[in-house]
Amino acid sequence: MLNKGRYLLIYLLAAVLLANSANAAAGDAIKKQYWTSFCDVAVEAETIASQAITSLEAAATEGLNNFKMLLKAQIYAVGNLTRPTSPEERMLWTLGAHETEKAFNYYTSAAPGQIVTAVRDAGRLQGAIGEWINLMAEGSDGTDGCLSTNDAGGNPISGRSALTADMEKCKLKWEPVHKGQVQGTLLGAKGLAGSFSTGVDHGNLVNGAKKCGINSPNTGFLLNDADKSGGGNGANVAAHTPKMAAGLLTLDNTGLMIEDLADTETKQATHPYLHYAVKAKTDAKKMYHSTIPKTLETAKTSEQLRRAARRQLLGKKDSETSEDAQLPNKIKSVFSDDDKYLAILHKNIDGMPIPKELTDDKQETTLGEINDVDLLIRLYFHYMDANKRKLQNALNELRNVNKKQEPKSAQEKEKECNETGADEDKCKELKEKDCVFNTESKKCELKKDVKEKLEKEGQENKGKEEKPTSECKDKPQKDCTGNCKWENNTCKDSSILLKKQFALSVVSAAFMALLF
Repeated sequence: MLNKGRYLLIYLLAAVLLANSANAAAGDAIKKQYWTSFCDVAVEAETIASQAITSLEAAATEGLNNFKMLLKAQIYAVGNLTRPTSPEERMLWTLGAHETEKAFNYYTSAAPGQIVTAVRDAGRLQGAIGEWINLMAEGSDGTDGCLSTNDAGGNPISGRSALTADMEKCKLKWEPVHKGQVQGTLLGAKGLAGSFSTGVDHGNLVNGAKKCGINSPNTGFLLNDADKSGGGNGANVAAHTPKMAAGLLTLDNTGLMIEDLADTETKQATHPYLHYAVKAKTDAKKMYHSTIPKTLETAKTSEQLRRAARRQLLGKKDSETSEDAQLPNKIKSVFSDDDKYLAILHKNIDGMPIPKELTDDKQETTLGEINDVDLLIRLYFHYMDANKRKLQNALNELRNVNKKQEPKSAQEKEKECNETGADEDKCKELKEKDCVFNTESKKCELKKDVKEKLEKEGQENKGKEEKPTSECKDKPQKDCTGNCKWENNTCKDSSILLKKQFALSVVSAAFMALLF
């Protein structure tokens, strides 16, 4: 009885082994869990295009934001500051200009080319997988085929329309690509993850005899040399084993299998679709990042800020590094703390009130709330033009004051009298201006004695202007009196000095008007 039991056990084990062997024969269809995982790889590759848009837009977004920051800083400077800009203000606002330039330069760097290449390579992977899935589905009649509907040897997928429900992901999509992030984890840092990282042998990959011609040994590949009855010997391709589904599938001496694809860095020649798609996932994320420091502590060691600090704090060229060791302390000293740093960086600018008369919606707001470039440009010119008008008004006032200070010449007063013409009554109205009506010539004229006096004074003043220091020149300090004044170790005409001081005071008033 013991021997009979032993023989029975051996028989059962043999039967199990034979059954397992039968479940993994050449010609069997690929289990659903594996061929649909190919679609997961394709879907992940598709999201690389969305990531590319996000990465390429980042530089444009940051560049536009920095450009707006520069506009706002200009508006704040001309519309709010009542003093010259400080070194720390110029330094941070220059940093904004550098960051704008850096964002624009991103598009002439290597990164955009790498991103576009990544999209191309990811698209090749997705396309190769999609085309293979489509071929296998369309090439099946529902009885013979390679894509099993389950893992238990069920009938194969027949036709692309049969890719439904959880297999819908295996259909290529043709909608426009929108920005987003890479989705999925099968494309790893160096190769593929999941079951692809360990490989799947022939015995576990397939099940169910469905006359899948490509599931044949590499010594008799039935893609070629197969007659209608399936009795061909196939082609011996062991010397150059073919890859299918972008390299996810290959052959060994028993049939279809999945290689260990955990490291595709060394498989550039044998698995180019996978090698470059893995690289594409990394390259698609090469986006621009702003380096404007957000705190004073990071500002002290910011390389980008150093460039502006060299010129504004050290008076050096922005590329001169000989005194860089001083910069951390210099930056710390001009800002003192985070509050002042952030105030100059954006808080003061953002908080500048903008009256409703200057906004499109006629609502009061602050500069920080405005993001429309057109409105920002209009605000800049509004405040610039307002300042110019103030300066022009001040200069006009200066001219008027000077004009009032200068006595009218005989010719000017004569002209004023002559303007009444032959109207004797109007001439009498100008009596206080020394006008008198000449009954012989029938016109209003300047009194003769007044005219002679003014002409004499005019000649005397002309002489003084031609030799303004003749009366005071070379006088010693003790004799520098009367119309003379001692200044800068020499005796000068005090009337000239008074005129200079007056002019300076009016010009000063003009610039104060410009500031306020």
